[in-house]
Amino acid sequence: GWKALSIMVTECDRVRKCMDSDGAAGAQNNMLVCRIRSYHERLVHRQPYKDRDTSSTVGTGFVVRVGSATYVATAFHVIDCTVKVEVVFDSFLAGKRLQANVIGGNPHLDVALLSVDELHTSPFGEFAVAESDSLQPLQRVRCIGFALGNTIPQSSAGVVSARAALPNRIQVDLAVNGGNSGGPLVDAENSVVGIITSGMNGAQNINYAAPIHEVMTIFERIASRGAPGRPHYETGVDFNCHFAKLNQTLVDALSGISGGAFVTH
Repeated sequence: GWKALSIMVTECDRVRKCMDSDGAAGAQNNMLVCRIRSYHERLVHRQPYKDRDTSSTVGTGFVVRVGSATYVATAFHVIDCTVKVEVVFDSFLAGKRLQANVIGGNPHLDVALLSVDELHTSPFGEFAVAESDSLQPLQRVRCIGFALGNTIPQSSAGVVSARAALPNRIQVDLAVNGGNSGGPLVDAENSVVGIITSGMNGAQNINYAAPIHEVMTIFERIASRGAPGRPHYETGVDFNCHFAKLNQTLVDALSGISGGAFVTH
């Protein structure tokens, strides 16, 4: 009896330590997530000096390192067609609104990269990046974001449901609401595996994230080619390769091949 009790106490202590560790890592990650407010302005082209339709939208972003610098990653549709973008880190500079500059984006993957001067001049951490290509169905994940424009970061948990090919997405069953767009999708080790991009109206538990492996490839190009006031936009997913489905002519020309894709670099 005492031996069984000792084993139960040891196991409970192990679980508690794991939960404390996950909780500490999760709390640290929440500090690296920011609210994004994008301001839009629409003009009447015949009378641009008269009435202006101004509005704003709310999304989520998070700190990620690209090369030697830190940036804010988010979804492209969060900052698309904006005249001003502001970010707020509740744990940084007392929640002061910080001006963000769009460095570039990719509407196909629905991802964008923002530069915030204060991140370059002050010590700040960043999310660890995991390998999204190794994700498996039913693997546990969670998203962090400001759902419905809330002022505190919220998390929802679920599992990986599938991988979608066109466009390249991770399908998850966790809860995603307006305001979550651009937030990080993290694994059990609190490392980023994707960026929340969209859900499906009229469907239950079908939501999507852009895989971080492809995202970081795009971000590296954007960081090297874009700059504040001169953003770099990409219209598709370009990995310097061309993919084509093998037709019968190609199959006949290649010995030992019965089908697949033809890739040229």
